[in-house]
Amino acid sequence: MNIKTEDVITCKVCGHIDPLTKKFKCSQCGAKNWGHQLPTKSDNGCLWQILTFIIILAGYLIYDNVKKYGNNHWSQAEIENSFSKNVVLVYHEFVYELKFDDPEEGSLYFIRKDDGGFTQWQKGMHPNAVSGCGFITNADGTCITTHNLTQPWLSDWDMIQLKKEVQIFRGPPFNIRSGGQYQLFTIKFGYYNQGTKINDPVAFNPCRVTGSWDKEIEVMSVQQLNNAASVKTAFQHTYTLPDLKKDDELYLIGYPIQISKSENLHPLITTNKIDSAGPKELHFAVTSLFTLEGAPVFSKQGNLVGLTTIDEKGQVKAMRTNFERVKSD
Repeated sequence: MNIKTEDVITCKVCGHIDPLTKKFKCSQCGAKNWGHQLPTKSDNGCLWQILTFIIILAGYLIYDNVKKYGNNHWSQAEIENSFSKNVVLVYHEFVYELKFDDPEEGSLYFIRKDDGGFTQWQKGMHPNAVSGCGFITNADGTCITTHNLTQPWLSDWDMIQLKKEVQIFRGPPFNIRSGGQYQLFTIKFGYYNQGTKINDPVAFNPCRVTGSWDKEIEVMSVQQLNNAASVKTAFQHTYTLPDLKKDDELYLIGYPIQISKSENLHPLITTNKIDSAGPKELHFAVTSLFTLEGAPVFSKQGNLVGLTTIDEKGQVKAMRTNFERVKSD
């Protein structure tokens, strides 16, 4: 009988060649296992072990994900309970600065009046201010909000009115001759956490802008964390936008328009349906009870899919983004 090469084994001790049989020693020198372990004729047993391991691992990962995050259909109560503490009230005090090219002429500061005009601002006067919502993405207090809250700049019409006011300073007694640049001068910028009071100075967390996501969504880093929020879930940004379509349900969390300075801050939540979903924006009906700038929008999968903003026409929309929940140990 012919013996194939793969059916024989060479003894590592004496070099004798034996057929690959069930015996465990060399027929020439008697070395057990021919000086090494007897190989098997089939790897089927090993393959089954690997397959079994993969099935067990996949089952554990599915169980772990369900245990931590539940199913993919979060209720309004689950969204509110899990994420409302991440929602903060952003507050920004500012004036408009005209910084002259000639350093000796210094700068002039202006504020917008209730009637839409402008007047020169000096220390001791109330500055302009805007407020809205932000969303804490991790335990160090990093927050995201909209560009409208971090850079509340003027419309083209407002700039015309401001430049008319500046013309007053071109003649006597000021006689300002040099050109200059208009820019925002921030006096106070940061946020208040849920459960705190606006009139409590210790509750305010001063911030600065350190980056942006998706161009219109700004990242606020805390300069001094005076009041840390006990957030339950951290979020991380991803560039893959979720598949959203008309009539999909969304959850919107925001603060009321009327807020008492002496009462603890508490956000509201509503359920909305998408009217239209574009590549950059989501449109849906909203309630006027909310402070609608910067309010976070959640999908039924429990991910942050947008922040609301108000455009120049006064229309409310959500700028699309995607922040997914970070798994905790």
